Amino acid sequence: MSLFSLENNLYEIIEYNIRAYRGRNPRIRFKVESEYPISIHLVDVTGVEDFEKNEQFDTYASRDDTTYFETKITLPHTGRWFLIMRNDGGNTTCVYYETQIFTK
Repeated sequence: MSLFSLENNLYEIIEYNIRAYRGRNPRIRFKVESEYPISIHLVDVTGVEDFEKNEQFDTYASRDDTTYFETKITLPHTGRWFLIMRNDGGNTTCVYYETQIFTK
């Protein structure tokens, strides 16, 4: 689990390098809580590249303008995955997140 401060109009990207276990697709569970509403996106390499270029991007899990988001999904492939937390509100906010990766 981690806790950090996210200023207005900024974002934080957390990277995960996820490997398969016995040929199975991995699952990821994450929970994000914030003091003020933020946007949360789980993306792959292409998604994070498009996000950083300020282009439209595809997400595998997403919630906009929220203070709480929790989900558990099976990923379609292994490799590099990114959790993006973006603050478009008017206030600096405290963000708490935790992640679990299931490969069994």
